Amino acid sequence: MNIIRGLLNTAAGALIISALALLPIADVFAIVFLSPLIVTALSPWLLGETVGWRRWSAVSVGFAGVLVMTRPGGEGIGWLVVLPLGVAVVMALRDILTRRLGAHDSTETILFYTVSVTVGFGALTMLWTGTTMPTPEHWAIFMVAGLINGAAHFLTIRAFQLVAAAVVSPFKYLSIVWAAVIGFFVWGDVPDAYMITGASLVVGSGLYTLHRETRRRKLA
Repeated sequence: MNIIRGLLNTAAGALIISALALLPIADVFAIVFLSPLIVTALSPWLLGETVGWRRWSAVSVGFAGVLVMTRPGGEGIGWLVVLPLGVAVVMALRDILTRRLGAHDSTETILFYTVSVTVGFGALTMLWTGTTMPTPEHWAIFMVAGLINGAAHFLTIRAFQLVAAAVVSPFKYLSIVWAAVIGFFVWGDVPDAYMITGASLVVGSGLYTLHRETRRRKLA
């Protein structure tokens, strides 16, 4: 199960890198945030959890938001939507597996296997995809990206240690705002009305799902 989780994490990384290379960053993040809703949709079958009609309604609204953003048959992002959608699905499966593993494995054990599988599989792909030695500039970018990613993980873990999850989790949706700001100033991406409306539906349904989950746990 740990190896499967590592493979899912590797797939999520490959898909999101491809998505960011081809789509506006804000679009990618807005669709990726379907992941918590997909977890909710799959939890009755994979986790044996009960999902009421309110949370099912929230899941439906979230998927409607993606349809608004992608506009099938219109001038939306078209078939490229499979990339961020793939990220959302893979991340949801990874998170569900993490819940199962968390019952008997430590955080350190799960992290060890995840990193090992990701590094090992990434090295194997070089055998058939080929690679070139990174330039000093690329090494510098890799190092900065690694430091930022490490700092983000540290701050997230620390936040969950100090504050209730229900308080911390909604701040994740600020990533969409930051993605829109960075996309505008770095690449000149301007979200249109469809993007803003769809993202609002996804964020709203996600926050409502979080609210229902928090209330359910309090009652339990």
